[in-house]
Amino acid sequence: MLVAALAFGACSATGLPDVADTNVPMDATSDVDPVDIVVADVPVDRGPPVRPPMIQRTMPDTALETRRRACEFGRGAWAAETLGMDVPVGNDIPIDHVLVLMLENRSFDHYFSNLREAGQMDAEVPARDWANAHSDGRSVARFHTTEMCVRDPAHGWNPVHTQYNSGAMDGFVTTNEPLGERAMGYVDATDIPFYYALATTFAIGDHYFCSILGPTVPNRLYLLSGTSFGLGANTLVASDTRDTPAPTVMTLMDAAQIEWRDYSPGLRMIQYYPYYGNLRRETRPHLRNIDQLIADLAAGSLPPLSIVEPAYTGEAGVRTDEHPPGTPQAGEANAERIVRALFASPVWRRTALFILYDEHGGFADHVAPPEACPPDGSPPVDAAGRPLSGGRFDRLGIRVPFMVISPYARSHFVGHRNYDHSSVLRFIEARFGLPAMTHRDANATPPYEMFDFANPPFMTPPAGLPSSRPDPAVQTRCTALFPGSGGL
Repeated sequence: MLVAALAFGACSATGLPDVADTNVPMDATSDVDPVDIVVADVPVDRGPPVRPPMIQRTMPDTALETRRRACEFGRGAWAAETLGMDVPVGNDIPIDHVLVLMLENRSFDHYFSNLREAGQMDAEVPARDWANAHSDGRSVARFHTTEMCVRDPAHGWNPVHTQYNSGAMDGFVTTNEPLGERAMGYVDATDIPFYYALATTFAIGDHYFCSILGPTVPNRLYLLSGTSFGLGANTLVASDTRDTPAPTVMTLMDAAQIEWRDYSPGLRMIQYYPYYGNLRRETRPHLRNIDQLIADLAAGSLPPLSIVEPAYTGEAGVRTDEHPPGTPQAGEANAERIVRALFASPVWRRTALFILYDEHGGFADHVAPPEACPPDGSPPVDAAGRPLSGGRFDRLGIRVPFMVISPYARSHFVGHRNYDHSSVLRFIEARFGLPAMTHRDANATPPYEMFDFANPPFMTPPAGLPSSRPDPAVQTRCTALFPGSGGL
């Protein structure tokens, strides 16, 4: 989840987000620690990047993929150096506008384990009887939940490593006791019909993982910076100051003089960085709300990069981030509004929208995450700077939903390659000529398999997609059950 201010509306006296996650069980190294800013011991290159050099590309991507898997490339590597001559970079990618909509706290199995019943037979889904056990040994098989509004499952560093359990993927119930059964529940096309329509029409990835086995803030930082700066818990970035920013995709875009915008109904994840958190005068021209996104889409005035954010609290009347106890339907309705506005936009033919989730939020998934390139030499620490045990930043997190909506998205396609948030970051870097910020994004593979750039299937947007069906009665019930949950 986002920190408490972003998920439940709590703010500090400074107006910046508080970072305690009050819905995660308290332990000595969970993500509910005090708001102590950690100075991560990582190299921070704050100098502006130069324009991409002319690089002679002579190797096929299969050869460079071997080197990426060996984590050979480092900070400052250009996409033309790390990606083969048979995949496009720069202006050879026929995408002028990239939108990234990052939602909250749902696993792939929780949302899409019934894709085969919906006609997407190529998706990797769990067996019908896949189960986890209570601490007393009682088995809980996966089940179709009828409860759209549940207490937030545990998803801090320690609980997630227990859920992973060295690849056994059997700790989801025990880390959520009592009522641990909720972690095994899933929704299907009757609950989120628009998402299922997107997933069976366009391209999805069934091996897309969040970036670390941990909570919200570190995972979101990987989308923006290719690292969490050593953080394994929810707190602000301390290698960034109000006057001098740490490396982010926004600072790279600024240095390259390429426009970006952050569209949000309220709080923004860029506020994890003190440089952006005070919404300084230089930052404000980049900030717009969701109504302005719809207007910009209609006018065809979208920038090259758009970070699109849901309502993390009730600032838009209902929270739309999908973070429990928020409902899937409210977020789906917000996403549908954006997607349909994109379909009708004059920029549709040159646009790619990535819909993804920051982390799994404690919901079960049966696929063990693979190893990953550590972004830097930083060991994981909590919000108070104490070492975190159980793992490092050398493995991806739990699998989450991932969809690509574009004229160039492959039709009815499932990509099986391993991706994480740095893969989307690397796509942005490859398209706009930006250097890698860490070893993680330098060695990431962009999700090229999700696209057909030669024969785009959807130059005319698909018609007849079913609409989402948010139920006001469900929202009313959730407000009664969780009155402090941010304006459901």
